[in-house]
This record gives sequence, C-alpha cells and structure tokens, in this order.
Amino acid sequence: MVISAGTFNENIIINKALTLLGANQGVNGCSPARVAETTIDGGSGTAITIASNGVTLNGLEITGNTAVASSTYTNLTIINNKVVADAIGVNVAGVSTSPGNTLNVNDNCIDLTAQTIAGPTPTMGVLLAGVRRNGRCNF
Repeated sequence: MVISAGTFNENIIINKALTLLGANQGVNGCSPARVAETTIDGGSGTAITIASNGVTLNGLEITGNTAVASSTYTNLTIINNKVVADAIGVNVAGVSTSPGNTLNVNDNCIDLTAQTIAGPTPTMGVLLAGVRRNGRCNF
C-alpha cells in the first residue's frame, strides 16, 4: 500500500501481512534527499504495532512514545524510515529467526535527541529483547 505525503494522527495495529510504502520508500532515513514525509504520528502511544508476520515499513516518518513495536512476529522489514520517539524507536521482542523467518531493520534514522521520557538521558533507539538468530537477521 502506497501512502502519500501528509500527517496521519493514528495508532495503527497491523494484523495481516502488509507493506506500507511512504513517500520516501527506498531513501535512507537520514538522507538529505528525502522529500515531504508520510508521517504516522502516534502521539503519546505506539504509532505502529505489528501483530502479524510479513510486514514491511519503508519510507515513513514515524513518531510517538514508541514508534514501532512487535512481539514474536517474523518476516519483518523496517527500512528507510525516519523515527522520532519519546521512549523507544523500534521495539522487537521474542523473535527467533530461521531460514524463511527473517528480521530486517536497516537504514532507519532514529532521532535520540527528541526522546524525553527518561529526562535528559536518551532512552533506546532500537530494543531487541529475546531475539534469537538462527537465520537471516539484519541490522
């Protein structure tokens, strides 16, 4: 699904295999070549909760207390995103990768200076809790 540039004030739960392509799909999250953003603004909650295998997030700006959260799901691709979060940028937990069950978190730009929940000390850009690598796992 291609999403045009603009700001969407949403807390999204993705519960089926889905590809979300923002206005900057294929462009590194920190690149100065990025154009007007497709922004998912989760406010004080989690902007995007992944609740399914086979999800791709590519070329979005994602803001919220936690930008992206997923637990136990595989075949996830989180690439080319600009992330601004107050607590955790990308939170992936309980994943075991194996051939055919992958996790790919690459080329994202995670802004730690905006993270305020722990006071002046930045919290976590990427949190991997209980992630076991038996196959493809790229960071």
